[in-house]
This record gives sequence, structure tokens and C-alpha cells, in this order.
Amino acid sequence: YPCAVCHRSYVTLSSLKRHSNVHSWRRQYPCRFCDKVFALAEYRTKHELWHTGERRYQCALCGDAFLTYYSLKSHQKGAHG
Repeated sequence: YPCAVCHRSYVTLSSLKRHSNVHSWRRQYPCRFCDKVFALAEYRTKHELWHTGERRYQCALCGDAFLTYYSLKSHQKGAHG
């Protein structure tokens, strides 16, 4: 299901509908730390992690923690093969 505005593709129609809020003018979830406002609460929550430095993704092999899932996977591939 491609987005008509930005052309990103989604696996389900419900995901596309949720994404469409990003392009609406109804941005109702302000960041508690800066002036950014988000269309979805989950986007705001992920953004706020950059302000707090909270590291939610922990490596099961060594215990190091990371801000993003991508960073964790990159670490695991590089450090643990």
C-alpha cells in the first residue's frame, strides 16, 4: 500500500492509514523538550529518547545498551559476528 504523498510503501492498509497522519495538519503531540510537534504519539516518544538519552535496546551478549534497534543490530554484527 503506497502513500500517495511520499510514496513510502506499507504492508497493511491500517499501517498506511496510521502513516497518513504524518501528512495532515493535525500535529497534536508536542515534544516535552523542544518545539517539535508530531502527528503520532509513538513518533514523539521515539524522538524524545534523543533528548533523554534513554537506551532501550540492550545487547543480550555483552549488556551494552543502545538508543535504537538499528544501533543494537549494528553492534551485534560488528562486535559479536
